[in-house]
Amino acid sequence: MAVLLYTDTATLETFAGQNSQKTQLVKHYTRLIHEEKYHKADLVEQELLVLVRRKVDTTADELKTFAKRITTDKKYFESILFYHVAADYFALHSDSKLASDGIVSCTEGLYATVQAMLKETDHSKNWKTINFHVIPLMHEMRRQISDHRGISKETQCLQEARCFHHIELSQRLIGDLTASKITIKRALEQIKTTFGDDSSKHSIYGRLLNNLGFVYRQKSQLKDAKKYYSLAIKAKLRAEDFTDEERNSSVATSEYNLQLVMEKLKATK
Repeated sequence: MAVLLYTDTATLETFAGQNSQKTQLVKHYTRLIHEEKYHKADLVEQELLVLVRRKVDTTADELKTFAKRITTDKKYFESILFYHVAADYFALHSDSKLASDGIVSCTEGLYATVQAMLKETDHSKNWKTINFHVIPLMHEMRRQISDHRGISKETQCLQEARCFHHIELSQRLIGDLTASKITIKRALEQIKTTFGDDSSKHSIYGRLLNNLGFVYRQKSQLKDAKKYYSLAIKAKLRAEDFTDEERNSSVATSEYNLQLVMEKLKATK
């Protein structure tokens, strides 16, 4: 396991205060992550959440912003912790739509943290932490949306799909293409069950189809890759929540990917 930096007191002063109980819990959490004691680390996170809830002027957005800032400072384990706390706080303190938006943004933050971690060190050193701790946390956040009352099943489905999207991208980054494929197919099935023939009206559906094509291309299953890139293009052209610029860029990406696959198929004949 790579030895990443522990949180120094100065980093936490704006949130917790020097030598506070919160600071000590954060340091304890990072030690447990280094030791690969992920279950115990989760228990420490729950202790921290209790303390945060006592600080009535703390908002979920502030916690998320703090997590993003310490990612920039390369405090990766601490960032993971505060994204987790922020997601819990969104679930506890926001109305249903704001809660789901906040939780999705925390899964996106964790994906960004995974990207940053893997730029600093190779996959082998941090694979366990990402696979056995970070990705399960992202699934836990997704379940918070599933368990939340007060949002429509359609909104719930789309928000969960966005979480699945961040999960499958993280799985791809650590080289687990099989897990990524399973996650994408689960999200696609959920969208199809909820929206039926209107699935392609939502841009996340086309993005997931494109990424499934990518997984099959990486696995050298070129006919399947061709199928899903083609489906992605059709879906993206129908999506109603794209701007024109977003649509043009996203469709162009899938068309380029399809072209690469067609060239490989032609070369194998």
